[in-house]
Amino acid sequence: MTQKFEIKNRWTEEVLFTCDVPDGMESGMIARHALE
Repeated sequence: MTQKFEIKNRWTEEVLFTCDVPDGMESGMIARHALE
């Protein structure tokens, strides 16, 4: 199972990037996983 992670613009809330992240990943690693 995976969860969807979205990187959004700070002011407009526009979604810039989406990534599927595996369940069970620590919260601090989610953004790093999405960017790599």
